[in-house]
Amino acid sequence: MIEKLKELEASFAALLKETDTEAKLADLKARFLGKKGELSGILKSLGKASPEERKTLGQAANELKGRLSASIDEARAGIERKLIDAKLAADWTDITLLGSRRTKSVRESGLHPVSIVQRELEDIFLSMGFDILDGPHIE
Repeated sequence: MIEKLKELEASFAALLKETDTEAKLADLKARFLGKKGELSGILKSLGKASPEERKTLGQAANELKGRLSASIDEARAGIERKLIDAKLAADWTDITLLGSRRTKSVRESGLHPVSIVQRELEDIFLSMGFDILDGPHIE
């Protein structure tokens, strides 16, 4: 039975190396640690063992379960880290450039509505022959 646990751990390690997505990791966790997983089957068969064997096998199985869970958590953190690094690399902005991709220039964003009306009125008065003078706001 101990040999079966070692084989289980070896096959888990081999499959974990091939896992590169969250979905595959979830499938791997379900296969080994799920209710109908391979480790659960071994734990269910402990009832047939003698009390001395049950104690050692139970301890070994629970330690293996902890190691497998820790390995899955580490792999999940690694996958998340890779995804974040890829997203940051794709969304990189050179902060030394003027402006940024997120801010729009005046031509792209448009003018304030009051400025638009002021320009339209100036155009109307210019077409009627008036001159537009700009003077001090406060005298």
